[in-house]
Amino acid sequence: MSPSRPVGAAPPAAVVEHLRRQAATCRSLGAGFTAALCDAAADDVARGGPVADVLRTAPGEDLRDPGPSALGLRLVGALHRLVLVGAAPRLAACYPGDRGDPSRAGPDGDPAAAAALLPAVVAASAARLRADLGPAPQTNEVARGAALWGAVLRLVAEGAAAGTTDGAGGPVRVRLVDVGSSAGLLLRPDGVRMTADDGGATGPADAPVRLEGAWDVSPWSPALVAPAGRGGPAARVPAAATAAPGPAPDVRVVSREGADVAPLDPTDPEHARRLLSFVWPEQRDRAARLEGALAAARAQPVEVRRAGAAEVARGLRLVPGEVVVVQQSVVRQYVPAAERAAAEAALDALGATATPSAPLWRLALEPHRRRAGGTVRYLVEARAHGAPRPGAAGAAGSAGFAGSPGARLRLLGEAAPHGVPVRWWARTPPGWVAADP
Repeated sequence: MSPSRPVGAAPPAAVVEHLRRQAATCRSLGAGFTAALCDAAADDVARGGPVADVLRTAPGEDLRDPGPSALGLRLVGALHRLVLVGAAPRLAACYPGDRGDPSRAGPDGDPAAAAALLPAVVAASAARLRADLGPAPQTNEVARGAALWGAVLRLVAEGAAAGTTDGAGGPVRVRLVDVGSSAGLLLRPDGVRMTADDGGATGPADAPVRLEGAWDVSPWSPALVAPAGRGGPAARVPAAATAAPGPAPDVRVVSREGADVAPLDPTDPEHARRLLSFVWPEQRDRAARLEGALAAARAQPVEVRRAGAAEVARGLRLVPGEVVVVQQSVVRQYVPAAERAAAEAALDALGATATPSAPLWRLALEPHRRRAGGTVRYLVEARAHGAPRPGAAGAAGSAGFAGSPGARLRLLGEAAPHGVPVRWWARTPPGWVAADP
């Protein structure tokens, strides 16, 4: 809980600066309408208007450092929820929508009109917005699964390339654990159609979620997964320079477990609406992916239990013949430092017991900077516990992975902020250090 702020005190300048930065980020990602809302909110905070009042009096809000809590995203999400439930019809008429929808202002919306209405809308719905700002945004961005599932396929392919799998043991069995899982929409990656620029593809052809051009190169491509000691390609692997990738590795998800401190139920219309509210309304492709994932979740329910990262890590057990994959996507910044340290310590301890027949993989898609204040880049991280040294003979009953030695952190590639496309790295490019962020 943050220190209380006296009524009438202005939010610190950090809030205005944060909202301006969020506007710039939205604009750079093609979300001009959402950028206009962030700029209008910054203007209102600067002059001490209704937005300033809501933010200043929101319970538990620490306005001195609004970045880690993603205050700007939470604010525009709360405004979007007003629109989705019909509580702000005049604002809704300015919002982007499908072509031909008479209730909306077309694909791009009317940002100027929405910005002009913002103070009045916030003043009229102040109590609701104050209560609805909530903790972290929960986009459950489905396309981020391309980086995580691609990393699984790449690590499996690296094991085969290193000669530690005899190829007769059937599919690699994976127990998938998603931390900060929200509604668990990243727990069905094998049901998503993902394609690469080199012609590779995985997932059902009739999948409700399709990620065309998810990868620049198939993550199992021989050009990408050349084992250590055999040369290997440059840091980037242009699709045009690679041979046909062949079929994707045979991987079977045998269990799916999600955990979140505030889990959502994708079959609950209110929870589904919350997820949709964090998708910028002008980005209809993201909304369509989310709606497809929600349909898949209704057809194949997966429980997401209420638990923090440390509790999940302490409860994990390794099973011979299976790979335990612990994944997360854009979660780290929302986890308190003590909780994060406890989770990492528990995973390190579990990893120390891993073997080639019962490995632990820790995968993440998280923001990084080369230097303080630098551009944020979303990098694919991997740690593999229980892997034999490259070139070592595979153990009997091996789950099929060789890969990098020990639990060294590897940076496998870079993804767009909302997930696709993923650009794989064969080697970490100069300037990036594969060290703990």
